[in-house]
Amino acid sequence: MKTKLQTLRFKEGVEMKHGHFEPHIAAIFQAALRTAPLMEDGCVWVTQAHRNIRDTLDFHELTAAIDFRCKSIVSQTGDVVSQGELWADRMSTRLGPDYDCIAHGSGDNFHLHVEFDPR
Repeated sequence: MKTKLQTLRFKEGVEMKHGHFEPHIAAIFQAALRTAPLMEDGCVWVTQAHRNIRDTLDFHELTAAIDFRCKSIVSQTGDVVSQGELWADRMSTRLGPDYDCIAHGSGDNFHLHVEFDPR
């Protein structure tokens, strides 16, 4: 049975640093749980928090970005991309202008990227 989300889970290997527990990042986790669509397993999955620097510095290295899995979104039409984009819109509305919420990627890598980026 599919249930409304209540659980936040972390993909194996996700690294959390002290900065991920600051209120402005904790707000991302809260918004994800409150705005997420129905998921196959009833869980919101964090797939990336901190990561080492790639080609260019990004907000993951600064402990200011979180990625969430979209591939387990339940969609009656099978359109997970549209559901992921709507989730990004709901999170953006909830979090406000200091956050960027972007649904991107393709196939199993389609995910929601949320970063704290005050202007």
